[in-house]
Amino acid sequence: MRKLFESARRLFNKQSAAIKFLLIALPPMLFFSFLFLSLIIYLHVENSTAAARHYTGQLADRTAKILAPSLWQFDLVTAETIARMMLDAESVQCIGLSDLSNDFADMRFGVCDAGPFTHVVHLPIRYDEPGWTQEIGQLVLMVDVRTGVSLLDVIWRPTLLLLGLVFVIVASILVGFRVTIQRPVGALIHSMRRFQDTGQRQQVDWSTADEFGTLIAAFNDSIDREEDREAKIRAQLQFRTVLLDTIPHPIAYQDAQGIILGGNAALGAFVAMGPSELVGSRPAALIPDSGWEELAEEALEASIDRPAETIETAVRMPGGDQRSILITVAAYETGQSGGKGAVSFIQDITGRKRNEQALKQAKDEAEQALAQLTLAQQKLVQSEKMVALGQLVAGVAHEINTPLGVGLTSASTLLKQTETNRRRFEDGKLKKKDLETYFEDASGAAKLLMANMTRAADLVQSFKRVAVDQTSEVRRDFSVGECIHDVMLSLHPKLKRTALTVEVACPVQVIMDGYPGAVSQVLTNMIVNSIDHAYEPDQSGQLMVAVEMLEAERVMIRYTDDGKGMTNDVLARIFDPFFTTRRGSGGSGLGMHIVYNIVSRTLGGDITVESAPGVGTCFMVNLPRVAPNQMSGQTNGRTPP
Repeated sequence: MRKLFESARRLFNKQSAAIKFLLIALPPMLFFSFLFLSLIIYLHVENSTAAARHYTGQLADRTAKILAPSLWQFDLVTAETIARMMLDAESVQCIGLSDLSNDFADMRFGVCDAGPFTHVVHLPIRYDEPGWTQEIGQLVLMVDVRTGVSLLDVIWRPTLLLLGLVFVIVASILVGFRVTIQRPVGALIHSMRRFQDTGQRQQVDWSTADEFGTLIAAFNDSIDREEDREAKIRAQLQFRTVLLDTIPHPIAYQDAQGIILGGNAALGAFVAMGPSELVGSRPAALIPDSGWEELAEEALEASIDRPAETIETAVRMPGGDQRSILITVAAYETGQSGGKGAVSFIQDITGRKRNEQALKQAKDEAEQALAQLTLAQQKLVQSEKMVALGQLVAGVAHEINTPLGVGLTSASTLLKQTETNRRRFEDGKLKKKDLETYFEDASGAAKLLMANMTRAADLVQSFKRVAVDQTSEVRRDFSVGECIHDVMLSLHPKLKRTALTVEVACPVQVIMDGYPGAVSQVLTNMIVNSIDHAYEPDQSGQLMVAVEMLEAERVMIRYTDDGKGMTNDVLARIFDPFFTTRRGSGGSGLGMHIVYNIVSRTLGGDITVESAPGVGTCFMVNLPRVAPNQMSGQTNGRTPP
């Protein structure tokens, strides 16, 4: 039974909406029509039976009155004649007569067997005279209540009328169903099938105020919204394509098997292949023996939450040149049933490696020269010439340290910006403005690096030529305002990426005799410390450097920021070596320790600091206008921690 029901249900579900509607609506209509027809037949039969009974009663009453005189006079022949005449009447089946006084025998005329349609009436026969009435006998009258009209003749007209009414109702319902339901639903189905077959969306031309009109209007609105969304997606894809092509580093995106699906213009230029040649290639075919393919396989097999991994490798390109590259691969979910893909970012660091090698060579040469100068100083310590040469050694060492320090700072800044932009790219947050800023900062850093390396090389070459009279390049009169200006210029690439403003208040006439490089280093460390510790990213603020002349030939440099400030615990350890509040974020804890040593030892001054949480920080550097002679070992201020 259950299987039969399931088969019927499946068969029902395969039918069209109109057939389903008929299968649901027609049986109740036919059922109630049958009930109505049955009611009509029942009422007709009841009415016919009641009429026959009434007719039988009247006929029996008349017959009794007609027979009464004949029976009173014992005229049985007349009574029989009358009875037989009544048998000729329509529907009379039997007439029975009986005498109460038994003066004559009971008489029966006709067929006196009662059937299912026979109505029997027993009626007393009374003889009436003026003033009295005498019951003289009993009349039995049997009448066949069936009429001459058959049941079929009675019900065929209402049956046809009812069937016609059912047909008209069904036809009207079907027409209404087609007009109000089937046509709009068919239009919706046609639009959907057109989208399935061709991928083109088509609005449904239907406008009514009923529910289907509302549904189709919502469907058309959804088509408009979907087309707008697709247009935005196409615009975003076009923007991403243009953005990727503006990135100078090769970028490739791969499927779950690591096969190249495409890349930017820099990738094609890097491997000397066209866009169509890239699609479907394996990473090992583009850059052999690079480890790229293995790195991509590991990233695709690992969890999506796994951070992107980077490898550094040296490869030989198809043209034969040797390149040093960084390959970074990050996996992502494609959104298709947990599918994966990967994005590979390739950075050619050949130039950077060469620069690092050149920088290391220059540093080695400088350290070697410093070692030679130190050795020469020890050998010539007893003579004036040796003293002068010793001063030159110290000066050259100090002056070399400044450009080398600036050069290393520039190189590390360039590296940090490169890594930052790489992470932004991997996170999908790289903007055109970020690239423009990166290119501008990279150009400035390269120029600054070249200038300082040239400066260091010139100093080394000058020392090799044993040019004794170079102390003026080490200790000299300098304008504090110009020194601050140079510091602001060197920090411009770092400051412009923040929302901080710098205000400088320095009289033009403040001239110091000392070491401008040391003063620059102090200011640089304090400003960088504020940028890294006093403010959150993108937080606005103001930095201020104020210089004033004090009595007794001293200069006060007051540096303040309006950042988050420091607690008493941090303030107590601000100058301790290796103390930092950003241990896990790149802080070394030596910046302010170096500031303290330069101020107290090199410049012969002292430094104090005031700070409170939420108020900001103020550094007060009190320096002699004329710096002490470093060879004398003189120091001012407290002993460094």
